[in-house]
Amino acid sequence: MEFAAKDFGIGKTQKFKDVYKMGETIGYGGISTTRKCQHRIAGQIRAVKVTKKEDLEMGDKKKLEQHIEILRDLDHPSICRVIDIFEDEKKYYFVSEYCSGGGLFDSLIKNQGFNEHASAKIMKQLLSAVCYLHNKHIAHRDIHPANIMFETNDSLDIKLLDFGNSRKMGP
Repeated sequence: MEFAAKDFGIGKTQKFKDVYKMGETIGYGGISTTRKCQHRIAGQIRAVKVTKKEDLEMGDKKKLEQHIEILRDLDHPSICRVIDIFEDEKKYYFVSEYCSGGGLFDSLIKNQGFNEHASAKIMKQLLSAVCYLHNKHIAHRDIHPANIMFETNDSLDIKLLDFGNSRKMGP
């Protein structure tokens, strides 16, 4: 599968390691690992989801293509934006915004819930993101507190992420 420059970021002319410096592991998924990374020139901190090609089964490759097709069209303030996609001989790299505030699930456990105002603000953003997705005929299919991150530690601004199970639906 090839990625064109028009689809994401700088395209195929550069390799992930030439553009980003790999950092610490921040999460694990079924067939991927998420790590921090830093843009070598701009210095921006991002997250990168790394998937080994050898871990993909035939059906997974088709799902990955659908995943990329969905990510290409997403632009909403409460949805984690994919910035670049790289591919080399062994891996795929999905570079996205880094949310330093941690996950909603961890915050719920640590804070033992939120007051009514905070809960309403979080829900308004989440429902806005879901409405946006549904207007684009996309079903996320995996919304739960672990897939909702806070942009920063001192903010209630959230980002919905992990579109690995999402699907395009008919009208």
